[in-house]
Amino acid sequence: MRWTAAGVAVVLLTILLVAVLGGIPRDRTGTSGPILSVISGEVLVRSARDAPYRSGADGERLNAGMAVQTGAPNGRAVLTFRDGSTATLEPGATVSIDEVSTGTRGELIVRLGQTRGSTWEHVQPLVSPNSRFSVTTPSATAVVRGTSFEISVEVVGPSDRPITVTTVNVYQGQVDLVAAGVVQPVTASQTTEVVQSGAPQPPKQVGSPADCLRLELDSSAMMTVTDPHDRSAGQTVLGTVSQIPRSIVAGAQDARQLVDITSPKAGDWEIGIVPRGAGGSFRLVVTSVTGTTIGTSRSLVGAVQPGQRLVTHIRLGDGGQVELGPLEQVSRSRARIVEGDKTTTAPLPGARLFAPSVERARVCAVPTRD
Repeated sequence: MRWTAAGVAVVLLTILLVAVLGGIPRDRTGTSGPILSVISGEVLVRSARDAPYRSGADGERLNAGMAVQTGAPNGRAVLTFRDGSTATLEPGATVSIDEVSTGTRGELIVRLGQTRGSTWEHVQPLVSPNSRFSVTTPSATAVVRGTSFEISVEVVGPSDRPITVTTVNVYQGQVDLVAAGVVQPVTASQTTEVVQSGAPQPPKQVGSPADCLRLELDSSAMMTVTDPHDRSAGQTVLGTVSQIPRSIVAGAQDARQLVDITSPKAGDWEIGIVPRGAGGSFRLVVTSVTGTTIGTSRSLVGAVQPGQRLVTHIRLGDGGQVELGPLEQVSRSRARIVEGDKTTTAPLPGARLFAPSVERARVCAVPTRD
């Protein structure tokens, strides 16, 4: 049998894709799709490929074959999958749900398509080696397992010959970017781009952000921070939440927690605090950082008991000034977190094996407290 160059290329590409994507079990059973959270502005849903778009309903369940589109300038939405993984859509994004299924051994398989705009993906660590989460654009496919990353799709060039450029910024974990027969690993603090029909560019290191907001909480409680757009990041009893683009959540529920937020938006932020186990006293520290210089640092000491939910508000100024309000007991916070199954980052036996490293995951370029 004689092999042509084209035949060899096809075989090599198939091997590369199998190496990255892994073997997907043929015998799959359907599973419920993600929950749509309408955060702000215009959010549209298409029920089928040829169907017209309609207004999306907050809390509706989406299925494979559907698509979500966020309008400019302030359309924002979050898709929450059953394991707690999320995809946050920024204004002007279009994302299709190409597949959501559960294998015969409980593995979760998610395939999204993104044709324009920016999204922020936070994928919970996946225990099963057959679990897969991928995002395909017109120029590349990003394959991940336990990662936080940003993916942007931009159309450039003349209208009669448009070219799609995909940019990937990785904040935690690793993304394997597949394009033009090449598999390019992109690790935390790296960025790369792919021009349509081309291979991924060699990754470049991303420097420390110009502005950053850091929140620290010790281990007797768990916190979530909610930004002025009502997107949240932090820890819950079910696992890690990271809906805020370019936010890093580090530390397991039974250790000191850090939330670092790049280029935080000025305005009213809320921090929700719930007990870990029996609860007890805690210390919250909020610090604004410009480059490697600490701007404003505020701290708050309190105590939380089982059944309680406390909140405090941060007023973040345009210059990074931080005002921290008093603690209040509430029945619910502003956080828009959809509860799903327990994840591998929840406080289960062996959960710390999957917890992100505080030292490696942090974004703000300042040392943590002793």
